[in-house]
Amino acid sequence: MNAPAPLHRAGLLAFALLLPACKWRHAAEPVAPAVTVHYLAADDRTAYEQMQRLVLTRLLAEANARLSLVLHPAEGSAARQMQQLRAAAREKPDFLLVSPLDAAALAAPLAELRQAGTRVIGLGEAAVELACDTVLFCPQRELGRLAGDLVRRSLERRAQELGLPAPRGRVVQIRGDEDAAAGRARDEGFRAALAEVPGLVLVHDAPGFWTREQAAERVREALRLQGGFEALYAHDDLMAAGALDALAPEVRENVLVIGTDGHGGRTGGHTLVNAGLLDASIYQPLLVDYAVQLILKSLREPAFRPKPSYALTPRSVTPRELDDIRLNGMAPYPEP
Repeated sequence: MNAPAPLHRAGLLAFALLLPACKWRHAAEPVAPAVTVHYLAADDRTAYEQMQRLVLTRLLAEANARLSLVLHPAEGSAARQMQQLRAAAREKPDFLLVSPLDAAALAAPLAELRQAGTRVIGLGEAAVELACDTVLFCPQRELGRLAGDLVRRSLERRAQELGLPAPRGRVVQIRGDEDAAAGRARDEGFRAALAEVPGLVLVHDAPGFWTREQAAERVREALRLQGGFEALYAHDDLMAAGALDALAPEVRENVLVIGTDGHGGRTGGHTLVNAGLLDASIYQPLLVDYAVQLILKSLREPAFRPKPSYALTPRSVTPRELDDIRLNGMAPYPEP
């Protein structure tokens, strides 16, 4: 398989048309002049956060030219993110979006920022413990559970086709890294789903460090150590593409490969499933598109106060579900 570029900007932006419930319905509405939005990203070296940045940039530009976005990529460094928060505070932004690396360390300066009038929107489960105006998150354990459920159902069907009394299968998991809380939560959900069928065994669990190349190497290691396996779950779609690189055609046809994020771009899960290359992906809402809805509603309705938190729903992306996604978009977002 020819190796596609890690990201493809046109494909990523085209995929934004599938995002749920946004419909860009505020694009022509006036907003107050000189509204500043600062975005503290945890690690936009990952494909997921790169997509967040691109979609946030696009939506704010479409909403009103006077909305100003300032990006602060921490690249995985909690110390850098703290410095960026202090720099942002000096600018006195109207809104601040933060995906925290060390929530406890950010708590006090964020509280001061809110007291000064900045409205703070937390992104991700790590932000739940912060005193934000609101927190948007997707339950990471549910992402893993959905992936495990797909593995279970697929191997149950295979057992029926082969006339076996019960499903059996060796399963591989490729995490982003070893220690992140989100990865641990996905692992817990995945293992819980597999545990419903005694014959499904997780035989290899290794980090791919969010890169295609590292994931491919981890899959080659799994093949050397295990001799083979029946299913693989990668914690993002770029690593799932790496898994596809490592599987020879005669091996690939017997292995279920599932990615995570379900977005667009040449290595995005939605694209790969649509092309028949990837068996499934687990869609993870971007959060920033819903954050833009909340920002615009706050500007139109000064008395509006968002709920303390919003849990946004993931879903599976499989060949059978593509038509529904085209017609209805991804999982609907809640009312603000």
